[in-house]
Amino acid sequence: MSLNHFGLKRHQTLSLTLPIEMPPFTHSQMPILIAQRLAPSNPSYNMAFSMVFAAKLCPETFQAAWRRVIEANASLRTVVDGSQGIGSPVLRPVSDYETQVFDLEDSPNPESEFQRWSEERARSPLPLDRPLVESALFDFGDGRTAWYLNQHHLLCDAWSTALLYRQVGEEYAALVDETSRPTPLVDYTLVTQNLLAKSRPKARRVAQEHWQERIQGHRLVSLYGRPCTATGGGCTRLSLSLDAKASTALARLASEKGFVSLSGDLSLFAVFATLITSWISRISGLTQISIDAPAGGRTTPESKRAL
Repeated sequence: MSLNHFGLKRHQTLSLTLPIEMPPFTHSQMPILIAQRLAPSNPSYNMAFSMVFAAKLCPETFQAAWRRVIEANASLRTVVDGSQGIGSPVLRPVSDYETQVFDLEDSPNPESEFQRWSEERARSPLPLDRPLVESALFDFGDGRTAWYLNQHHLLCDAWSTALLYRQVGEEYAALVDETSRPTPLVDYTLVTQNLLAKSRPKARRVAQEHWQERIQGHRLVSLYGRPCTATGGGCTRLSLSLDAKASTALARLASEKGFVSLSGDLSLFAVFATLITSWISRISGLTQISIDAPAGGRTTPESKRAL
């Protein structure tokens, strides 16, 4: 089914100068940007979701809620200026991010039509110099409403997608009930600016000191490229499928004394780190093994509320 069937309008390229100074793309964003540059027609970095709600949503109210979130988060309006080098972040105007609304009341099977549209739309890559967030609302005409949300992975991860979903819902509820607006999310562009301004020199120095200390008196384990010196014996490879039952057992183990840590994720990390160090010891003969695991992501309360 052609996208033009739904009357979609192509985005127009606009240039806009805003007073917000955009921080450079992060280390985590750069590989995604480079990969998309190398394969511009590949939609692998589309994070597309199609959701059907058992409720009739008001399109105007939803659009207003969506606009509030877009206005409050410059990170959602980030696009790539490719005029120099691999690209730098710039902002597009809020008006480029209106939620498209489609009426499928006369369709014999609105849910199937919505699903076909969503799948076709998700197969189209989001051009880096145009809006990297898409929103479309579909009225099924039977008391149900569907929402199509697509974001480029350059701008978001699973955590921020959940934050965005929740924030749009809270803004919608506040408009319907005429109550005070929910607590705003933290704009990640500001989080990044604060980190760059306050901690970049210190973080670099601390990291260098850490790794210099770690390599003193240690040696890397050479796991590959060595000739086999074994003259006998044998081994059997066992495969364990981490199905629902095994995963539940691991989660239970991770909560027991001896494994429980600050969080469930860290507890599971301890379990798998134990397994991998046992394996390294088995194949290398070493009895003292250390693993340095860099931690990243959302390490502060501020970043946990950032899109």
